[in-house]
Amino acid sequence: MNNEPGVLAGTLGDTNTTTIPAVGAALEDRAAIVGSSTASVDVSSSDYSVLSGTSMATPLAAGSAALIWSNNPSCSGSDIREAMKATAQDQGASGRDDFFGYGIVKAKAASDYLVANGCGTTEPPVGDLTLSGSRSKGNRQANLSWSGATTSNVDIYINGSLNTTTTNDGSQSFSVNKNNSYTFRVCEEGSSICTNQITL
Repeated sequence: MNNEPGVLAGTLGDTNTTTIPAVGAALEDRAAIVGSSTASVDVSSSDYSVLSGTSMATPLAAGSAALIWSNNPSCSGSDIREAMKATAQDQGASGRDDFFGYGIVKAKAASDYLVANGCGTTEPPVGDLTLSGSRSKGNRQANLSWSGATTSNVDIYINGSLNTTTTNDGSQSFSVNKNNSYTFRVCEEGSSICTNQITL
């Protein structure tokens, strides 16, 4: 819904190829829409256009959060946000970045994550595993070392999202943006037995 008179028309750039369906309404229609218990939206072929950017991502993320919350009503807003971050499908540079944030929202995965982990405990609990790390190559590489995992593979989380599942050989390196910091955690594959979280 537009926040000023007229039809909603955001400026979102020309090079984005993302396609997300969205419906906008004019401010003048607000009273009628808010006062209705039901509403019908008619969309014709001339009503379609390609839009992208944060003004399109925001309503999608907000709607997804509402859906996740409706399935997990005892959770807090922070629980919902952390579950969305933990289950987002990573895009662009590994981990959270300035172009893609945490990635693509996966509403069902976030809801399932809350069912499995409960509210108030959206971070996997720390087990007997330990994690340390360092940066190298002009701060462009993050090097992880862990011990204590008993599974043949481990899950590596970057900024709260599962980034990769790899062989439990005790080390892994990632190419990273030299100007950003990243949080890392290693868990036994498919479990909540995890290391401490470190920031590099």
